[in-house]
Amino acid sequence: MRKQVVLTLLLSLILFSLLSCQMETQPIEEGFTSFLADSTMKIKVTATNNPVYYEFGLRFQVLKEGKVVKFGTRLPNSGTYRVSIWDFTEKTVLLSQNVIQTQANTQAWADISGLAIKPEKEYFISVVANNWNDALPKAGGNILYPIIKGSVKVLGFGYASQPSATATPRLPNETNNTKSISGFVDFGFIPNN
Repeated sequence: MRKQVVLTLLLSLILFSLLSCQMETQPIEEGFTSFLADSTMKIKVTATNNPVYYEFGLRFQVLKEGKVVKFGTRLPNSGTYRVSIWDFTEKTVLLSQNVIQTQANTQAWADISGLAIKPEKEYFISVVANNWNDALPKAGGNILYPIIKGSVKVLGFGYASQPSATATPRLPNETNNTKSISGFVDFGFIPNN
């Protein structure tokens, strides 16, 4: 009897370990980063120390329910950048987090506690900065929205001027730019299975 209990416990432990490993390896989608890696886009450093700050970002939806687990930036200057995710319809900030980018023009990430988001609802992710890159189509012309990468559907780019890096978050209101995408901001998304 005792041998049977020990064997059952051992099998339960092995099963639990296998399930835990499987959950940990769930892929994180980085929609904008994968878009920038697309061979159709070119990246241009546009401004490195502009006297004006902007809140740049992307309006998006997800195609599956899931959670945002990290925020990212890729800007020409190293520094600390505030990233915010918004409920686009309600025009409210759901979460803000600083991303510390230690190297110029290199992708940096900051983990966040998982923020649940739902499909078909519109969100906006923004970063405040006075330096930025531009993503432009290599062939010229316009960026065609929506852009779908994995479970992320980018609906448009937007920006708003800001008086400083520490100003109250301001939802970008200029959202009709199809020539370029500035101020690279991204998020890591894990869709539910």
